[in-house]
Amino acid sequence: AKDMFQAYMWYRLAASGKDEISRTLAEYQRSQLALKMGSAERDRAEKLATECKANNFRNCGAIQPAPVAQATPRIGYVDPAGWGMTGTVQISTPYCIGGKTEENYTHPRLKAFRDEATGKCGFKDDQGKVVIPAQYGQVREFGRGVAIVGKDAGGFGGHGANWGLIDETGKVLLPLEHTNMYAFKNGLARISRGASVLGEGGKWGFVNPQGKLVVPLSYDYADDFTDGLAYVGLGGKCGYVSPEGKEVVSVRYFNCQGFSEGLAAFSETQTSSSGDGLYGFLDKQGKVVIAPRYQSASRFSEGLAAVKLGGRYGYIDKAGNVKIPFVYDYAQAFEKGVAKVAKPGRKEDAFITPDGKEVSPFHGLFQ
Repeated sequence: AKDMFQAYMWYRLAASGKDEISRTLAEYQRSQLALKMGSAERDRAEKLATECKANNFRNCGAIQPAPVAQATPRIGYVDPAGWGMTGTVQISTPYCIGGKTEENYTHPRLKAFRDEATGKCGFKDDQGKVVIPAQYGQVREFGRGVAIVGKDAGGFGGHGANWGLIDETGKVLLPLEHTNMYAFKNGLARISRGASVLGEGGKWGFVNPQGKLVVPLSYDYADDFTDGLAYVGLGGKCGYVSPEGKEVVSVRYFNCQGFSEGLAAFSETQTSSSGDGLYGFLDKQGKVVIAPRYQSASRFSEGLAAVKLGGRYGYIDKAGNVKIPFVYDYAQAFEKGVAKVAKPGRKEDAFITPDGKEVSPFHGLFQ
């Protein structure tokens, strides 16, 4: 039961990753485990996995560093003792695409193909002519003239595939020697050398579509750019960098979240081995606009942020004013005028509007 519990948490985290194929495989494994677990145990695993991700994979208890990359992509249960993959079966991979090179771009001129004899991947044009020979273990769709490619097949989610960047002629723009490389988002892509599947270990930075490192591989962790800045971690602390590579908010906080609507949640200290200090919000100049006083905090969305105080969740505005009282067991961000919340003693989730009124989950969906 303990092994199943830990495996469930691992797949729950992997199912929220960036790569579509990895997410699909992990979600399948998670769903199979869910059928064998009690609802209480499953809910506890979901809660711990969510907290683990929110804390940038620090203080995750039973969740350990990710397994070492496999030579051939496989799926199976996690062995909690050695954190390798056990009971695995080889995945049949008649395709080459492992995601997109640019997050919001879906119309590449060149199409990936797989050489059935070698299992390697390359690219053809619209007439079926081979433009870039099949020589890669994994590739991603071209996006605005460049493609992320892996020298090797890598392991789960392409981890350890020796990723790099090429143009439409096959010219290497970034050497194929990086452990992880994510899709370009807002003009930059996260890369790492030596990091685990969960992002632990190794060094992280950002590269532009020309293959230039604009943020050097000098951080212990880096997240995608949101609202113009990205948070980075070093030595157990975090701060924020600009797309030009400037550290605009020095690495000095214990926990950082991504910017949204001009503000980001942060905590200054760790109060215990099992949790962060109190959360507040800062602006893009690093100025604290809402002092740390909340037990947890989420991003601002539609002018409001869900925060926890006194063991209950409520919502505040950007001035720190309480707009919806602290009466919920948990609360999510608003999307299209509706947020999902949980009321004490009630099994079903509720849905509320920014004025705190409870509505149907389909409220505003067809407006």
